[in-house]
Amino acid sequence: MKKNCLYGIIMIVLCGSISFTTTFAQTDKSFTPPATLQEERAVLEKCKTEITLDPVNYTSLCRAALFSARIGRRQSNKDLKSQYFTEARNYAERALKIKSADESNYVMSVAIGSVAEVASTKEALLLSKDVKKYAEAALKINPNHAGANHVLGMWNFRVANLNFIQRAAANALFGGLPEGASNDNALKYLQKATQAQPDFILYWLDLAQCQNENNQEAAAIQSVKKALSLKIQTPDDAAHLAKCKELLQDWE
Repeated sequence: MKKNCLYGIIMIVLCGSISFTTTFAQTDKSFTPPATLQEERAVLEKCKTEITLDPVNYTSLCRAALFSARIGRRQSNKDLKSQYFTEARNYAERALKIKSADESNYVMSVAIGSVAEVASTKEALLLSKDVKKYAEAALKINPNHAGANHVLGMWNFRVANLNFIQRAAANALFGGLPEGASNDNALKYLQKATQAQPDFILYWLDLAQCQNENNQEAAAIQSVKKALSLKIQTPDDAAHLAKCKELLQDWE
């Protein structure tokens, strides 16, 4: 029972921290992020073809890692989900070997977080630390990387707000959760994510929820309204906007 409880805690931390955005549009103006599930799969298949032709294609490896993780999370079949996540990590590791840059470290943090979803409880806890490590590495290279800021923002937010029982369970089984998380850090990183990519709905939604949790109600309402003013860019944005509308009704 305790292990099941802790596994749930780890999934809260990881699922809240994984940023399934696409930051390629920040650095590659010719890349149009896929807005539908069909387009997303088409991008992944195109990347796989490019990697077959050019195994050291850094950009395609990074994109394949990210979209393998995104598509994998939507799978209901555990074996298929695990297959996508394993592929995501393999692509990320190959990209990182070619070049340790902001994007390769970021997609590595995303891929590892995905693998942790289907890992054992103990392994998932260890992997949660690597999610933070690679996101921090991305920001060391590029402090304005939107996705990495979002990953660290949500990592801090989820860990900092675990309750006493959840923390006690983690301490009893594995000696505690990773240290250093705070709501101040969460707000700092999430605000930087919205500054770096102000047209991305998820960043404003998560910032709003963090602000509300930290008694910044007026700011939270403004962040939700900002999210609602933005155009859909990903297959998940419709659900994000629905959540924003729900929160705005509750908060106003």
